[in-house]
Amino acid sequence: MLRRLSPCRIRLLILPALLALLGPLGDGRGLAQIQGRPPGSAPPSTADRLSGSGPSVLRWRNGDELSGKILAGPQGLIRFAAAPFAAPFDLRPGQLSGLRFALADEPPSLPTAAGPEFEVILKNGDRLSGQVRAINETEVAFSCLHFPAPLRIPRDAILRLARIGGDGGAHSGLGEIEDWSSYGRDRKPTEWHADLRGELTTRQWSGNLFREIPLPEKVEVQFHARFPSGNPNLQVGLLREPSNGPMLETWDQNLVLTHRSRFAKVLSMGENTRELHLRLFWDQRSGRIEVRDPAGRLLASVSGETDPENPEPRRQLSDPLRRGFSILSRNPEIRLLALEVRPWDGKPVPVIDLTQPRIRLRGESRSLPAGSVTLETDSDRLQLGGAVRALDQLVEWVLSPESDRADAESANPPDSLTRIAWSSGSSISGRFIRLDDDRIALQPEWSPIPIESTLPGAREIRFPENAEALAGGSDQLRVSGTSLRGLVRLAGGGDPRDSTLLAWQPPGAERAVPFAEDASIEILRGTFAANASDPPPTLGQGRLYLETDEILTGNLVSIESNRIVFESRITGRIEIDPVNVRAIDTGITGRFLDGFRDPEWEEFEAAEEEITLTPESATLRGGTLGNPSILLGDRVHFEADWQENYGAMTLRLFASGPDSNHPATDVVIAAQGNRLFIGKLNESGAFSFSGDQIPITNNRAVIDLTADARSVAVRVNGKPALSVEIEPENISGNGIFFKMGGGWQGWNQAGSEIVIRDFRVESSPGSVPVRLIDPRAKTNALAIPRTMRDRPPTHLLIAPNGDLLRGTLESAKADSVSFHANGASLEVPRARISSIVRLRPPSPAPSQTASEPGESAPPRPIDDDGEEQAVDREEEAEIPPAAPSLDEAHRRLLASYGFKVTHHLVLRDGTRLRLDGKGVEENRLTGTSAILGKCRVSLEQIHRIDRTPARPMEEAGPLEPVAFHDWHPLLTPDPAIPEEGGAPISPLVGKEAPEFTLSLLDDSTFSLAEQRGKVVVLDFWATWCGPCIKAMPEVMGAVSAFPPTAVTFLAVNQAETPPLISTFLETRKWQSTPVALDFNLKVSQSYQVEAIPHTVVID
Repeated sequence: MLRRLSPCRIRLLILPALLALLGPLGDGRGLAQIQGRPPGSAPPSTADRLSGSGPSVLRWRNGDELSGKILAGPQGLIRFAAAPFAAPFDLRPGQLSGLRFALADEPPSLPTAAGPEFEVILKNGDRLSGQVRAINETEVAFSCLHFPAPLRIPRDAILRLARIGGDGGAHSGLGEIEDWSSYGRDRKPTEWHADLRGELTTRQWSGNLFREIPLPEKVEVQFHARFPSGNPNLQVGLLREPSNGPMLETWDQNLVLTHRSRFAKVLSMGENTRELHLRLFWDQRSGRIEVRDPAGRLLASVSGETDPENPEPRRQLSDPLRRGFSILSRNPEIRLLALEVRPWDGKPVPVIDLTQPRIRLRGESRSLPAGSVTLETDSDRLQLGGAVRALDQLVEWVLSPESDRADAESANPPDSLTRIAWSSGSSISGRFIRLDDDRIALQPEWSPIPIESTLPGAREIRFPENAEALAGGSDQLRVSGTSLRGLVRLAGGGDPRDSTLLAWQPPGAERAVPFAEDASIEILRGTFAANASDPPPTLGQGRLYLETDEILTGNLVSIESNRIVFESRITGRIEIDPVNVRAIDTGITGRFLDGFRDPEWEEFEAAEEEITLTPESATLRGGTLGNPSILLGDRVHFEADWQENYGAMTLRLFASGPDSNHPATDVVIAAQGNRLFIGKLNESGAFSFSGDQIPITNNRAVIDLTADARSVAVRVNGKPALSVEIEPENISGNGIFFKMGGGWQGWNQAGSEIVIRDFRVESSPGSVPVRLIDPRAKTNALAIPRTMRDRPPTHLLIAPNGDLLRGTLESAKADSVSFHANGASLEVPRARISSIVRLRPPSPAPSQTASEPGESAPPRPIDDDGEEQAVDREEEAEIPPAAPSLDEAHRRLLASYGFKVTHHLVLRDGTRLRLDGKGVEENRLTGTSAILGKCRVSLEQIHRIDRTPARPMEEAGPLEPVAFHDWHPLLTPDPAIPEEGGAPISPLVGKEAPEFTLSLLDDSTFSLAEQRGKVVVLDFWATWCGPCIKAMPEVMGAVSAFPPTAVTFLAVNQAETPPLISTFLETRKWQSTPVALDFNLKVSQSYQVEAIPHTVVID
């Protein structure tokens, strides 16, 4: 017998009930306990709690997801365990979106219980299915699968109680998305999603659903849909293919009932029509169908015959006449709120007063007033005032008008509460109290005490959307295919689970949790903390490039024959054996990477005052402004201001000079009106437009360039505009040049003026400044001529502009480098040296034989005495390596250290470390490097972390970028000398000479076509080539024996700059020598020049 408790009694029992949340429940009865746990029952055991629930997915409000298990946790927090972590997280629900559960193959079922099954719908949207156990004047006792004990629900919180299943009705509720199918091309049910109240929503145009439902011969179908944008446009039918039977559809602003060729208007709709709640009555035998409003008022009716379903089982899945419910949306958004299917007795439908409580019994044609309704505990006899009816005759009991639901929702909106939904269709909401491994406690607004429900069969838990401000997480974790945002911390405290040295704290976590020892993780740190003790990276630091691929950033102190002294925040001052060092960046001094203060900025003007340069800005009216060595970072930023609303400029990137003689990656930026056009110049000189016209304001645009090893990304006003691939042949140095003009001719009008401001070169966190070297110069610098085989160079110097010098490093100190080259010991200022590369002993050339033509490779930089010279821009021909492949050789080298690593670290200043992690000391991660020894790294310094279980260094994967790994010297083969009477050494002999035109050193041009009738002698040479220098006087002497009208001599220089050539000729007193500039080596290629000196005679 349900008894009513006095308010006093309830208040006295609330405190013990709340205390019961923290421990075993007492034996109290009635409402004075946590509802849902039988009185006197024991809580789950500790062992059961630690085992956790079944698999679930935790979702944060920021969209991150993590698979794991729920554990029994403290009140107000979610305790969640996941495989990558050594301990569970305790999380505040305010940062979480929800939990999704993996549903069991066999969903749990209700224990056998007497009595019919009902669904109770509450004003706040809660929905429960189960059995009615008792009813008194104020409460309904209701048993539900997910609550171990009956719930006591106040009658004034209930909207309606309806019979489901059995004779009460064929179908109630929307069910799961999996219960529905879609029809039409590319349509699928997953275009709809179900919320936790069971409502289905789609924002997909032509999104449709069909659910097969056995319809009685005479049937009532009631549906309720909401349209947030108004103007409903939909189709509703009762067959898989709706047009084969009766259906509702939108015609212009009208909802029309149709049945093939028959139709009748139902109602007019418009922008303010936000909901449709209709009842369809269909007598399949007579063919009559009626549409009525929820009160039963007739809106429209038609009649028409509908063919029966196909009885063959194999045709049922595709039978267009299959009965059920279908809906198609042509709205920005539609929400299907409810669907009910009931048998209809075919009698006239009564009109009812929806504002009053009412009750409907099986066999009754009218709804009866709902006055005094009671039910003794576990009785099957329903008391209706003075009448008694069997409980299984109850079809529907409406306790409150539908408007009460909207009032309840507005008073306590759904997004302010936690809601749990089960696959059975039940769902409740309330204030979150506690979540254990097998149950959840909520405080619904309709219950004075918390209610416990079980998790088996749960579909999802959703937490309040705006319970607290969304917490940031600047770091990003990737582990086991999952990506999470949060904060990485150093683990500590002596916990043996902290062997990974790192812990993770996602948004809402009470504390950071260490990673599991067997976890393989990757962490990308976020923005630099403004109050961090370690400074941000700079471009002026020195670097050691180690044979283990590690890079150490700091200060180069000195170099001696047997040691390198280097200082770093990571290691302190250390001494390193030079054999472990692949290359050294000496550090940049005296350079200004912002504005136009750097001394390397040059103006190239065809007329006076084409360029106006100040420390802060540059104004271009013509000509070119450039710096051949300033691209020392991976990002360039500047603001361009067009003084007129038209004009174009070309950015020449990775160039050593201003004109086409210096290969570059060219980007054209042009303004026309209030639009900006951007594109790239192809090798042919044609302009390739990106296709986007970028709007600009006040003729001004902010340009950002970001480069990696493969491409340059261009952003305009913060938005992506163009990506340009970097081709090796379009690189000649580390410079940038602003050249007026470019692109389509219409952009290059007279009077154009562009002001460049806020120019700066920057380095991204973790990046390493790249020295872009002309591949032709690199190839030649690494080719060791036969005259130097006994004394090969051991080092190579790289200048800031990309020039190269081979020789032997003797020592280095704070301000200079002692270097032996060209037969002398040189003291080179460190400011003129960008990098020092250690060269291994050269490998043999691909072939040392000279029997076949075309096998000789170019002799390399030596002077008259056989010493090497500075290498500038050299020939393009690549020499195939004879050494073992890099992968094999590199793996063997790493294995030779016999070292295991657990952590790969990339620091903000570009440092790369392979560490065997050891511990945490003074808030710094400590570990050992195979070469550097003990390293101490603060978390603020780290940009990226890759952590794995300990494994050999050669198996630990690459530590990108692997710098200076391919600088392997090669011995050049002996030159091919033709035998007397033998075959010619070149296949060009006897064939038409390729035509060409080249610029001369004096700015005139040479055209082979203009020399017809003469003998032309071409001598391919370079200033660094000792044999060339020796041979050239002999060749010129031989030519001088003939009159100039008969023989023409031309010295074709190999990819060197005019200033360098002019200085060389003046030193040798050869100023009268005609020199052509074959900077891109295309003429050399056409004449198959594979080695220099190379002489060609054309008659």
